[in-house]
Amino acid sequence: MFFHALILRQKYKKCYYFCILLHIMKKLLLFIGLGILLQACAREMIPSGGPMDNKPPEIIRELPGNRTLSFQDQTIRIFFDEYINLNNPNTNIIFSPPLSTLPTYTISGRSLIIRFNEPLIPDKTYNVAFTNAVKDYNEGNILPFYQYTFSTGTSIDSFMIDGFLYNAETLEPEKDIYVFLYGEDIDSLPYSTSPTYITRSQQNGYFSFRHISRGDYKVFALNDINNNLRYDLPNESIAFSDTMVKAHVIQVKDTSAVQTDTVGRNRENGDTLVRHNPVKLWLFTPVDTVQRLEKPAMIRPGAYRISFKLPFSQISTKFLRPDTIPSHMETVNNTRDTVTWYFKSRITDTVTLELTVDNHGPDTVHFMPGRFQPQRGGRGARRTEETEKLSIRTLNGGELHKPFTLTFSYPVLPVDSFAMVIIQNRRSGNDTVTRYYSVPDTFVTSLPLIFPLEERVPYILKIKDSVFYGYDGATHDSLTFRFTSKSEKDYGNLTIDIEVDERMPYIVQLLSPDNKVIRTNFISSNSTLSYMHLPPGNYRIKIIEDRNGNGKWDTGNYRKKIQPEKVIFPQKTFTVRGYWDMEETLNIHEQENIRTGSRR
Repeated sequence: MFFHALILRQKYKKCYYFCILLHIMKKLLLFIGLGILLQACAREMIPSGGPMDNKPPEIIRELPGNRTLSFQDQTIRIFFDEYINLNNPNTNIIFSPPLSTLPTYTISGRSLIIRFNEPLIPDKTYNVAFTNAVKDYNEGNILPFYQYTFSTGTSIDSFMIDGFLYNAETLEPEKDIYVFLYGEDIDSLPYSTSPTYITRSQQNGYFSFRHISRGDYKVFALNDINNNLRYDLPNESIAFSDTMVKAHVIQVKDTSAVQTDTVGRNRENGDTLVRHNPVKLWLFTPVDTVQRLEKPAMIRPGAYRISFKLPFSQISTKFLRPDTIPSHMETVNNTRDTVTWYFKSRITDTVTLELTVDNHGPDTVHFMPGRFQPQRGGRGARRTEETEKLSIRTLNGGELHKPFTLTFSYPVLPVDSFAMVIIQNRRSGNDTVTRYYSVPDTFVTSLPLIFPLEERVPYILKIKDSVFYGYDGATHDSLTFRFTSKSEKDYGNLTIDIEVDERMPYIVQLLSPDNKVIRTNFISSNSTLSYMHLPPGNYRIKIIEDRNGNGKWDTGNYRKKIQPEKVIFPQKTFTVRGYWDMEETLNIHEQENIRTGSRR
């Protein structure tokens, strides 16, 4: 019994010590947790939760203050009403005049610190433009255009230049494009010299240079692809003023009444700026005159395609080998930058030809025989039943004034005669008729099938399988087409008497309600344009001043000081109604331009 009691005592003694150790560890963990919590409470944390914030950050203080004179600091600190993030500050924060060395940007709490890494020019006014550079931390709301100004001298320059930047061809506003000012009228400046002042265009194309010195300036816009403030790449889009632009004194309007305009309010310390004939620039991409062609590609058995870097006007083909020219068809796409050759039979030997495009070339091209490898399915993919099929689409289903047309993805073989079953689904019953057509003995990619249509009648058209064969042996399954014919009430007619400057040739394009070009006319005098059988809708006119009379819009050339050809989108729209003849007049010199708000 004695020994048994001793053993129990030793056993409970160990449990006692274990409980004491466990209690000490719990106390220690509690103290560590409280320390972490207190440390977290002592730090500034980004708040979370609550309703969605739709407001951009607001500036509550600047240090030194905006428009400080005799600026001697190495840093600028801007305080916001909430926590912020920076969005590509090296691009979206613009110093004018430009700095040689980029500053350092730091976020501290709710403030942005800008530290200069170079000495500033004495007696100079600096502008710091923020364009999409600052956004709030949680929702990403972007601070609108904001400008901070200071002077290292005893005064701040009080002149400004502003304007709008548009795409020269579409007249849509161009945003986030650099705009430069040069104090001299020297053509080589954009190639070799940093601008005197710099800014960027806003969402609506508006740009402004504020607090610049008195003088005349060359204005130049650049889509600076390599961000070196130089016009040195052939694919960089540019715009330039024809003459030097005089800076005007900054003035403000009386803001006791609400002021609105096409760009909203452009404010200077809370006041609305007065505009003095804003500059208008037209951004264009110069033509790359170096024509290049790609290696020929077999797109189907017996079909080869070559793409060119630039569109062309004329192309000539001379077969060099074999001696006997194989039967073929040559087609050019709508944009005139791709040529396709279809051969009536698969070539078994290399075909060599010589191509001359406009004034470029000649270039020697080789069409190699070989097994066709379809693109679908990746490398080594087997030809599937889908890739063997001849693709057939339809045009003008149900149109009263255009023939129902089949279009083939590949030229088809001649067909002496084939049947198309035409079923009219009248309320009184179906009326079925069979009509016969043929494919002529030529390369055919489009086949009109003309037959009379009754108005407002559902039609079903049927053609049996394997009627059409491509030259590669591809054919099709049975074809069924369904549509309901239109009536004359589905069409309207539009006639426009247009007055132009008879010293200039013009290209006049009718634009559909979805902004597609549906008719093109070339005129050089006052004319009457008739547009028949149009679907109801709102139509507009696009007018191009075709200075060189080549029948197309031409871009500009800075080296030759050639501006792009002018484009006009008159404000006037033409509402076409069904079963209605509409007559309108248009004098382009009296029309407001719908894209730029100016008279042309």
